[in-house]
Amino acid sequence: MSSALITASLFGLVLLIITGFIVSIVFERRRNVQALARQTHIIPTNPRTRVLLHPQDGLMVYAERVPQTSPSSSPKSLLHVSSSWYTRRGTLVSLSFLIMLLLTLFVQSGLADGALQNITRTFSFLSATESTDYLTATQLQAQAQAQGTSLTASQRIVRVDSAAENQYYNAYQWDVWSYSSCSGIAMEEVMNAYGKHLIAADVLQVEQNLGVWNSYIGLITGEKGIAETAAYFGFKASPNPPRTLQALIATANKGYPVIVGVPDHILVVRGGNSEYVYLVDSAPADQTTVTYAQFLNEWNNFSVVLTPA
Repeated sequence: MSSALITASLFGLVLLIITGFIVSIVFERRRNVQALARQTHIIPTNPRTRVLLHPQDGLMVYAERVPQTSPSSSPKSLLHVSSSWYTRRGTLVSLSFLIMLLLTLFVQSGLADGALQNITRTFSFLSATESTDYLTATQLQAQAQAQGTSLTASQRIVRVDSAAENQYYNAYQWDVWSYSSCSGIAMEEVMNAYGKHLIAADVLQVEQNLGVWNSYIGLITGEKGIAETAAYFGFKASPNPPRTLQALIATANKGYPVIVGVPDHILVVRGGNSEYVYLVDSAPADQTTVTYAQFLNEWNNFSVVLTPA
């Protein structure tokens, strides 16, 4: 596909050059026609001049003047262009055809495709980096309207900052709970992506009441604690969560964000590609993109998929 695109582009470029060459000839012809028209108005009405003199002694003297023919008065062709003009433009057209031929051979040999793949890979990386920026609610709504479809939970999920004071009921919770709030915020982010309107304290309070979390060590009972807390809010945990990186990314890309665990922290995977994993991280570090190797080095196979019951 890329080879055909390059060939078509080069062909279009040469056509533009040839068109410019033809337009130049037309304008040159028009200038010559106008110059010839101006010359025809300078031709004298009487090419010969006769003079009769009548001297007082009765003699008559006859004189005749024949005008000199100047080279400029000779007729010209309707299109007179110097040979150097043709030489310059002919060389330009020839070089254009030669360049197109060489680049076409380059494309067909497969070298161009390799170069384009590198360029495409670079742009894909930049696009992947840009896609990790989280959108505001207004931007998400505008994007959904533009697409004419509903966004998935993985696309709607919005990061929550664990240090934000408005995520807690009071100053004490903000001062004490915020350091171990990652499990509650991960659930908050996922459930809000499905339409809930929770803050961190809503979820953390339920975790504390159920005895699956405390402010000193965070989540106590692992995946089971996540499932019990989510059930209180009308969500269920998948009985078969993804246990491989490929399955985890595939699940998130289908629209189901996955809560995962790493040492001393819980966060959400919202998608990925063949090289990177896209994260939603409530910690101050706010990791958004990590490589496969980085993720596998930290992930402890803890994973929970929540969906409305």
